[in-house]
Amino acid sequence: MFGHNWRWFGHRHALAQEHSPHPLSPRKRNHLLASVLGLSGVLALGSVLMWLAFEPQPLSPPVLAEIARPATVLIETSYTGTLTVPDFNLSGKGAQLAESLFSSEQPSAAALNLYRAIAEHPLELLAPSGGGRRAIHGGMQGSGFIVTPDGYVVTNARTVKLEYTLKERPAAQTAVRAANTLNADFQQQYHAPLPMPLYRALVDAFFAFYTEQITVDLREVHYYAVMGPAAPGYAAIRSGLPCTLVTTGIPLPGKDVAILKMDGVNLPTLPMGNDAALDITDHLFILGYPAVSTFHPLMNKGMSAMPPVLTSGMVSTRRKMNGGWTAIQTDAAITRGTSGAPALDSTGHVIGLATFGTIDPTIEAGDSGLVYIVPASIIMDFLNQGNVRLTPGSFTDLYSKALVQFNKQHYRTALGYLQQLKPLAPVNPYLRDYLAEAQREITLGHDRSYEDTLHTALDIAGAVLLLGLGLAGYAWVRRHRQQCEPAPPLVLPLHHGGEHPA
Repeated sequence: MFGHNWRWFGHRHALAQEHSPHPLSPRKRNHLLASVLGLSGVLALGSVLMWLAFEPQPLSPPVLAEIARPATVLIETSYTGTLTVPDFNLSGKGAQLAESLFSSEQPSAAALNLYRAIAEHPLELLAPSGGGRRAIHGGMQGSGFIVTPDGYVVTNARTVKLEYTLKERPAAQTAVRAANTLNADFQQQYHAPLPMPLYRALVDAFFAFYTEQITVDLREVHYYAVMGPAAPGYAAIRSGLPCTLVTTGIPLPGKDVAILKMDGVNLPTLPMGNDAALDITDHLFILGYPAVSTFHPLMNKGMSAMPPVLTSGMVSTRRKMNGGWTAIQTDAAITRGTSGAPALDSTGHVIGLATFGTIDPTIEAGDSGLVYIVPASIIMDFLNQGNVRLTPGSFTDLYSKALVQFNKQHYRTALGYLQQLKPLAPVNPYLRDYLAEAQREITLGHDRSYEDTLHTALDIAGAVLLLGLGLAGYAWVRRHRQQCEPAPPLVLPLHHGGEHPA
């Protein structure tokens, strides 16, 4: 019995060998490899096309400016209060130093050494003395941008914390006067002016001293946001929307960010971006209301209401600030009025907040080589503090699509998007102008919207082709697998008792 079963096992083994798969021929192996590679290529091409469709694409500067303008606002802050500017005198420590120097050195050398010490340690060697108090009232302009459809606005802290801003001009003026007084006294006594490096160091020292000692007492402060072309002063107050202060930081070197809230629905917004993705020499764009061009007295009065202006520059470096945070330094032009403007990347996303850099007290202006931007990540910290949720709005999406089509001369397509926006923002000045312009271009026969139909047809044809190639590749692979699969093994019953089939 054992012998019969052993012979039967050998018979089954022979049958299994007879039906084992044959090795692939080189031709079939090449066909199979080509099919797999073709299908992989189709899938890879589809992935690339999907990535291109959803990845934000760079915008030309004119289109970027036009898309961002509706959400960029002028911030007008009106105030009343009092300003106190003290005189200066030597502190106790300063008087001791002066006595020591003049008792041991020649008078001219002692005076120079005393002035050098004051330039290095103004807050230690100087003390306030008397001074005058006067009433102040007026307005302060800055820029800002809307981040939510219901009206949350981002701007600079210096635009709303006027105690800091209102000190700058009188501190600069008084610093120059104080340095001029010391220079005149020295020249009268010793028949020579102060060395220019020492004179400028004294201006900086007095500026630091008066910035610390000038006091501002504000009784009333009101905030307004103006959308669209803006005019200065009371015109901005009349046309602006009242705002409330949500949260604020501290002007430079602090985190120069403030969040305001105005009432509104379906407002245009700017999307927040990622400043960590910025590299040195990357381009950025600033969109704001520079006072030098918007409100200059030599400008045509009929043109005093102007839209925000676009400037551009590169990321120069990143700088550690005394407040323990890192600012982005740029060579983009930022002047008074542009403070608080959005800094945009090439796709129109906000990567920071424009703010002033250092102030030269002798000319009361910023140094264009030392301009700083508060990164978007810090803006997000303040938005989170104010419990602001960045919900997307329908206005910006439709408006962006309309402007992209408008700049392609696809005026009918653009008009369709613009008409959808009309019930959302019936009085928006930018929307009104583009509606009129699109209709005018269509009437003149300049519309090229037929290109949209052609592109759509080509896109559909491309999609059908990709689908067909994918299905063909899949069918090819499946057919060759079937041809190459081994036949199922023949299974015969195992009989006991020494019997087996004939």
